Amino acid sequence: MNSLQIGLIGIGVFVIAVLALWSWWQQRQSSADRARPSAAKPANDAHREPSIRSDRAELIEPVVNVSAATVDELSRVTPTAQLATSEPAFESTEGKTWFPPSSRLTTDEPAAAADPQDAQHEATSALRTEPSARNAPMVGSVASPVGAVLAPPSVAPVPSIMPFDERLHVYAVLTRDDGQPFDVMPFLRIAGRASVWGRLFRQSPWEGIDLSQPTGAVISLCLALPIASRGGPVTASEFDAWRTAVAVECANQNVSAQFEGFTAAAARAEELDSFLAAVDCIPITYLVRKDGEAWSGTRLRGTLEANGFRLQSDGRFAYHEVETEQVIFYAVDGYERAFTPERLRTESVAAFRLVMEAALLTQPLHRFDAYRQTLRALAKLMDAELRDSSGAAVGEPEFAALRAQVQSASEALTAAGIAPGSPSAIALLA
Repeated sequence: MNSLQIGLIGIGVFVIAVLALWSWWQQRQSSADRARPSAAKPANDAHREPSIRSDRAELIEPVVNVSAATVDELSRVTPTAQLATSEPAFESTEGKTWFPPSSRLTTDEPAAAADPQDAQHEATSALRTEPSARNAPMVGSVASPVGAVLAPPSVAPVPSIMPFDERLHVYAVLTRDDGQPFDVMPFLRIAGRASVWGRLFRQSPWEGIDLSQPTGAVISLCLALPIASRGGPVTASEFDAWRTAVAVECANQNVSAQFEGFTAAAARAEELDSFLAAVDCIPITYLVRKDGEAWSGTRLRGTLEANGFRLQSDGRFAYHEVETEQVIFYAVDGYERAFTPERLRTESVAAFRLVMEAALLTQPLHRFDAYRQTLRALAKLMDAELRDSSGAAVGEPEFAALRAQVQSASEALTAAGIAPGSPSAIALLA
């Protein structure tokens, strides 16, 4: 072994010794750091313990050695609840919005406010059990007879746990006592104007049932009757008759029925009918030849179909929007008679009537602009003029007034929680 090898061995031993010494020193420092907090902990806990055990009144009082900034911070984190009774307040339950009952949280009830889940459960329970909260009036007084400018709703819209708006319907939920499925068809025959919803399983969502299609069995069935329509409000006797018919059929089918929403239903129906009468804005325009002559039925049909109209099975020419294929408005003859292929082949048409039902359309202002533009194009194409039901000419000022009425009615419907084109609006006004 030469001197070089001996030197390398010595250097290696020295490096290993230095590393071992450094590791020992680091472990000793770490142990000393861990030992310090444990020794100081009892003294710190002695200062913190009173504030942990204190309620709201004690958070500020017992802190002799706490700064003013700390006191202010402690008072800010204290849970408080104060809801003004004149403003609507909302609680969230699984993504749904609820309108709380008349008994609201205040600073006089800190225990209820301290636990949001308990307060939420209490508000939801009261909403389900108090008829006055569910059946509260929906809208305020009507301010304008034609323009449909309404006062704000007297009660904020209440989103329903059902697939329809409970304010606007009375309904019955049908189930068998043994929990078994039952046939839907006997109840479809007595549904009348009611919409029908079913559940295939206990936890499955409500699904709409088409009354014109054959269906099978469900585990639960819901019949929802609108309390008003364009035909007027449902009367107390009509409510009783519908409820009796459902109860009799349930007895025949060995099915139990739970009826909801019948408290003050007749009064709510009257109020809703007044509201609908004010906001049901239907622009109607007549197209008449300038020379007073009539169009042949075949020419009229060809012109209309070349410009986006289609003859429907109910005898109306419906105008379909190009982008969405949605029906925006429709046309019948000047006497409001339906068209038939036979009439169009053999008869002439002196005028026809174009009707737009704004409440049944989403984005009614956009659709009204399409209605106005189409009527202008047809008048120019067919050498005709536009008139209203009194025979007066319809020009730019009249179209502007109609558009303002559509806007006012749409805003009033939206404020009442019945958005134009929504299922609720269609159920009430279709």
